[in-house]
Amino acid sequence: MVWHLIRSNYNYSQPDLAQVPVPRAVSSLLRDIRSNWDISPNSIYGHIRDVPLYMDEALNIVHEHQHPQTCDDQNYLLSFGYNSGFGSEIHVEGYGLAVAMEVGRVYLSAAHVDSRREWQSPTSLCLDYTSAKPVNALGCYYEAWSNCSSHSKSWIARTVSSKSESVLLDAMVRSDNGSDRVVKLQLSSHPPHQRLIPRQLRHLADLLPVPDNLKYYWWRAISAAYLSRLNKMSKAMLATNRIPRHQHNSSKCVAMYVRHGDKWKEMKLHGFDEYANAAQSLWIDALRLGYVNANDIPTIILGTETPHVLVDAVDWGRTHGWNVVYNRVLLQIFREKGVVLSSSLSFNDSVELDQSKHDPMEYFSMIANLADLMQCDMFVCTLESNYCRLLDELRVAIGGRENSPFVDLSPETCSNPPCGLSTGADITSFSW
Repeated sequence: MVWHLIRSNYNYSQPDLAQVPVPRAVSSLLRDIRSNWDISPNSIYGHIRDVPLYMDEALNIVHEHQHPQTCDDQNYLLSFGYNSGFGSEIHVEGYGLAVAMEVGRVYLSAAHVDSRREWQSPTSLCLDYTSAKPVNALGCYYEAWSNCSSHSKSWIARTVSSKSESVLLDAMVRSDNGSDRVVKLQLSSHPPHQRLIPRQLRHLADLLPVPDNLKYYWWRAISAAYLSRLNKMSKAMLATNRIPRHQHNSSKCVAMYVRHGDKWKEMKLHGFDEYANAAQSLWIDALRLGYVNANDIPTIILGTETPHVLVDAVDWGRTHGWNVVYNRVLLQIFREKGVVLSSSLSFNDSVELDQSKHDPMEYFSMIANLADLMQCDMFVCTLESNYCRLLDELRVAIGGRENSPFVDLSPETCSNPPCGLSTGADITSFSW
């Protein structure tokens, strides 16, 4: 994302604490978001000096737009929802939020459960107690997008599609000139035209020292952080479903999400050894620069949806003297799928899991993984994966880790993987 470009031009040397700027005051909104995710912004790498990203300011502008003083005189854009994976759903909904803000409408979520989203299998926790009907994951685990609601609106809603941004915005303008108080948005997949930054935030985006065509990724981080504000229920669930802090050395760890599963259909997959090599290089760099010392135990916090990756990682850690920890919710999900963890597991075994039944905790496990991974100060992932991009966005927008090293292994986004190491190539693309 844009912070990768800023960081690649940053002059790295032995850390000089005297030159680290005093942090600016943090808004109550960002403090609450961090509290619910249980994330501290205190990175061992500090922050990029003299290059503010204005994310706190932007989050507050979005929140103010979505929380008007009165709802009776507002116009609304109601999302139909988007049938996709964990990360891409949040990214596409972020585009819907940009459209709503651009045309001055409050963005609302359709809380119904889409039967196509089987992997988001609702739990007894995800119920609308006014109707006893299940709500989708976005309505279950996160704060409401707005203090307004479409349930009490009796106006007839017209439907528009996001397949063409210019046509869509024209349709929004016509709706505003007419009597369409509620317009439903049918979100398409990720066409290349979805690069809209809402007009209320362009003055902040203009301050970023990166090319204009890449500033949309800054907005994507803002929208992801806003839409994924955990609610009190999720905060309570995290408290009992997190990797215990005593299992890893504070933030001196390498966060690693190994995206396999059905992703082979969309991108090149990488064996665990490639991730491990990148983690070792990051740790050697951190030792050389004094961010960790010889007494620190090298640690990987691992996230994956694939059983054989977990087996490979634990075996590798034992052999190489690394502490490899992971969220125990993963074991519950694997058991539900009938998996017995052993060295005989193969990639083909993991592919077959995609057709098996889904555990009610499957969606929440992705939240728990993000919360665990964001604790670290070093990252290895594949930016061609939406989930990895989401991790990259949230670790900066919420975790304040824009200056922490992030290694990308995707040839789709990195011309010569691995990218992001002090001696390697830079990330050249951020996919769609």
